[in-house]
Amino acid sequence: SDEFRRRPTADWIRLLRGRVPVAPVRSMEAALDATELAHRAMLAAYHHPILGEVKTIGLPIKMDGFTPVYRPAPSLDGDREVVLAAAGYGAVEIDDLRNRGAFGHG
Repeated sequence: SDEFRRRPTADWIRLLRGRVPVAPVRSMEAALDATELAHRAMLAAYHHPILGEVKTIGLPIKMDGFTPVYRPAPSLDGDREVVLAAAGYGAVEIDDLRNRGAFGHG
């Protein structure tokens, strides 16, 4: 609403804290620069083959004995065989689909 634009975010947080759940909404850039995220070890990075080093927000939940591994998503169609196998297709069926042009001609 227009009312929220009339005051800075910090004013609204002070006014509403304890009455309703409230927290600022940050841009991705501001979130990645946030000191408290670094303090809580919530910043993660991984290497992307095209973009280089990518910084992101890590898992907010910490569990003893578990260390998450961050990596880029597969390239477009890069995990076709894994997905089709998980859906129940065998290697022969996947080859048959490929030979019949089901995946395009790239």
